[in-house]
Amino acid sequence: MAKTKDEFEDVKDVTKKEKKRKSKDRDAEEKVKKSDTNAVPTDDATPDVVKKEKKRKRKLEAESEKSKDEAESLDDGGLDESRNASPPADQQVPEAEPVKKKAKKAKSTNLSENDSVSEEADPTSLAVQPISDALKQRLRERGIDKLFPIQVATLSHIMAGKDVVGRARTGTGKTLAFALPIIQLLWEQNSDSGAMARRPPKVLVMTPTRELCLQVAKEFEGISGRAKVLTVYGGVAYDGQNAALRDGVDIVVGTPGRLIDMIERGTLRLNNLRFVVMDEADQMLDVGFRESMDAILAKVKEQRESVVHQTLLFSATIPNWVAEATTKYMRPEFLEKIDLVKDEKLKTSVNIRHIAIPSRWQMRNDIVGDVVSTYGCHGGRSIIFVERKHEANELALTDKLKATAQVIHGDIAQNQREITLRGFRDGKFGVLIATNVAARGLDIPEIDLVINCEPPSDIDTYIHRSGRTGRAGRSGVCVVFYKPNQEYMLGTIERATGLKFERPGVPQAKDILARKIEDTLSLFSSIDSSVFDYFVPHVDGLVNLYKGDTSKAFAACLALITNTTKPLPSRSLLTAQEGWRTLLFTTSQPIRHAGFVKALIKREFPDLTWEDTKGYRMTTDSCGVVVDVNSEKVVVSGGSDEPSIEVAGVRWTPSGGVQLQIANELPDLVDRDEGNGGQSQYSGGRSYGGDSHSRPARGGFRRGGGGGGGGGYGGRGRGRW
Repeated sequence: MAKTKDEFEDVKDVTKKEKKRKSKDRDAEEKVKKSDTNAVPTDDATPDVVKKEKKRKRKLEAESEKSKDEAESLDDGGLDESRNASPPADQQVPEAEPVKKKAKKAKSTNLSENDSVSEEADPTSLAVQPISDALKQRLRERGIDKLFPIQVATLSHIMAGKDVVGRARTGTGKTLAFALPIIQLLWEQNSDSGAMARRPPKVLVMTPTRELCLQVAKEFEGISGRAKVLTVYGGVAYDGQNAALRDGVDIVVGTPGRLIDMIERGTLRLNNLRFVVMDEADQMLDVGFRESMDAILAKVKEQRESVVHQTLLFSATIPNWVAEATTKYMRPEFLEKIDLVKDEKLKTSVNIRHIAIPSRWQMRNDIVGDVVSTYGCHGGRSIIFVERKHEANELALTDKLKATAQVIHGDIAQNQREITLRGFRDGKFGVLIATNVAARGLDIPEIDLVINCEPPSDIDTYIHRSGRTGRAGRSGVCVVFYKPNQEYMLGTIERATGLKFERPGVPQAKDILARKIEDTLSLFSSIDSSVFDYFVPHVDGLVNLYKGDTSKAFAACLALITNTTKPLPSRSLLTAQEGWRTLLFTTSQPIRHAGFVKALIKREFPDLTWEDTKGYRMTTDSCGVVVDVNSEKVVVSGGSDEPSIEVAGVRWTPSGGVQLQIANELPDLVDRDEGNGGQSQYSGGRSYGGDSHSRPARGGFRRGGGGGGGGGYGGRGRGRW
């Protein structure tokens, strides 16, 4: 279309302005250059000359910038004029108002999308995981809306076809970490047929125990729905397992011993495997499966030499064998090592309280029931670990546990073990007493309390036993009993795992009773009000027995319900022995050793004999000593705020900066020494320490102090204060 005369004039004006601007720019630049070369002040120039020259230079630079700004404004104006020029009548554009409304609507839509993105920004959210909607729905049906860190960290790597070594704390979802991506990949491969290929297996999972084998299989079945899973372990006939393999399976989960046996027999073929998984690899090493694991991995490599398969290894600890296995059986160029524990000081779950309780073995059976009553939840589940089978049987027969406990160990038939575990999961009984066979991998829901009847022989065992509680974000308690010569093991566990043991002492009768009353009161809400009519006529008679005092009448009812009709016996916090009471002497100034309090007791309470006291222990701040005193010689009266204490008929009066109180829980104490003239505080000669002074021991386990006994790991004993 030919330009109009007015349009030509507009263009002509713009051209003139542009030429004028460029000419002005050149003049300004030449002035600046000239001032730089000819007007630079010399060293002899006065300060006033220098200031004037700088001011003139800034002025020229400002004029140059102003010229450029005007030119840019001119250019914009010219463009705006050309854009805003009215088009011919036959090309008129509709009003812009509807367009503006549309733009506002689009902006609103974008905000909504951003809000949706922010909701899914959580990397643990199920919504953002690269798995199918059908699989997400199955997880949601099981109450899973978020994944644990180990699951998120490994998912993409496994989906990408890499070999993975994964380490995370016990109870953080390692089983689902490999089951989830495996099922997704199998679904993708078989999406066309709608059903998974049935022969031979595509997934092989090795586990250390039969119980964990069943648990892993249940996990696969729960999220897959259409995969055929076979469990393979010893203690059952081969016929059923062989028949299932002939029919064809997708996933085989088994213990290494039975797996290698079936591989060598030719009934389990490995030529179609896509995944080889080792779950709780360190425990398989501990129970002697190293040779079987090596043999299985070698067979897989042999039968799958020309075809790629993925090898996945998961565990709570990483032993040296893992480094060897990664070199021999994994692909270094496709290997991902994910360690969520390495850089963390605390190696156990952050949701677990760790409690250490001193106790002689002969009193332990009686105390365990009290610990369950005090720290276990009403209607919850507790696991008690013992080292030997006969100890499990004896513990199950104690009066305080026999009504609620069942036993599981290696001498019990496999079928019975499975029935017992099923009953424990279903809540048919509340206490499971087990040897190490049940210590690893079992994911029994809602375990509130774990009890170790003595410190485990190694750190990893403690980590995994404590990991039975505090799972999936729940809180839990782990208790360990120890004898005097095992106290050093607690420090070893603390240093290696980063945890800190609480040492409140043995549960006292009042603590046990308080828990019983709490459980009893929780049952009152279940009483049908229609039964009240049976008892109302007798209420007045009950209140009259206590002279109209309704509080005492109700207290009497609770006492009868909880079977507490006699005074509660006292129990030592140091040894758990009944008939002893633990006293705490505190001083205003640090003292060197427990002999200070010994001398004070002898001076203040002359009728208190040597046999009436035992177990002197210094506090770590050196400003206190705890001691067990015959409970018959201790009388406490007055209120709980300021009780009056009599010892051997003498009322205690604070003096010389020394205070006395009844210890309700143990303060931090130094490691056990061998004072008291070389006699052990517990057994007359054998104790833990490196130096017999009342201070933290430097050495190891050794025999008695000044009264005799040789050296040992900690050095030679010395029988001095």
